[in-house]
Amino acid sequence: MSKYDMQQDFLNQLAMELGVEAYRPDYHGKKGDKNTVLFYTKEAAAHNRRVDANTFTRAYSQSEARDALKYHGVRIPDDQVYKDHFWSFENSDINGMLDLNFANFGRLDLRGPNWQDVLRGAVTFALTKRKQWQYLVAAGGPLALSESDDTYNDFNRQLIQAMKLRNGHVYMGDVNYYGDQRLAVLDGESIYKEYDGGEIYNFACAYCVPVKDEKLEQLVRLWNKSGEVALIDVIMDRVENVGGINLIWR
Repeated sequence: MSKYDMQQDFLNQLAMELGVEAYRPDYHGKKGDKNTVLFYTKEAAAHNRRVDANTFTRAYSQSEARDALKYHGVRIPDDQVYKDHFWSFENSDINGMLDLNFANFGRLDLRGPNWQDVLRGAVTFALTKRKQWQYLVAAGGPLALSESDDTYNDFNRQLIQAMKLRNGHVYMGDVNYYGDQRLAVLDGESIYKEYDGGEIYNFACAYCVPVKDEKLEQLVRLWNKSGEVALIDVIMDRVENVGGINLIWR
């Protein structure tokens, strides 16, 4: 079996495991395409089939519907708007060139024996992010979450575990340090603690990142030394820039 076939078969298997749908658009594998596969929740896929079945009206993408409302004040009915996929796959390297050894502009390295873990972690992470966002919206936002919200906190745990699966390593860190621990961090002690696969307690970290980023470490030290409020947003942006996630615990 070719590498292409193995990857595509495994993506189908993942979709079945996670209870989602893997969709290959009609341009999949054609000239200029890099084996695109789009992943949808079951609900989104069913909705899109209903949109396709309605041949009497035009169908719109989410972005087209947003533009119609923003620029023309026209609200497109929901039954005419496709739901977005929650994750997409393509065989592309860091330069965007077709390469079966990589995926998604080189962010996923598929060369090693753990390539299936890499893909499983990537899809699980994206699906968990989508579920957490939907849960947060339904709750009314972060401030509406109840104290010790186990469902929301479990999403955080699943995200950290999926990052480890996807990247091989994940490092947990905090923004605020106190007492002797603060003095140690200011004196050069690392802010990072590698997740070892064990139990993750509530408030275990303020963020997690796939690499030990030196600039992020410098920013955290500067914050704990100066208390300059503007640094908080800079720290959170840096976490996301290096492929990490900022976490809210309840």
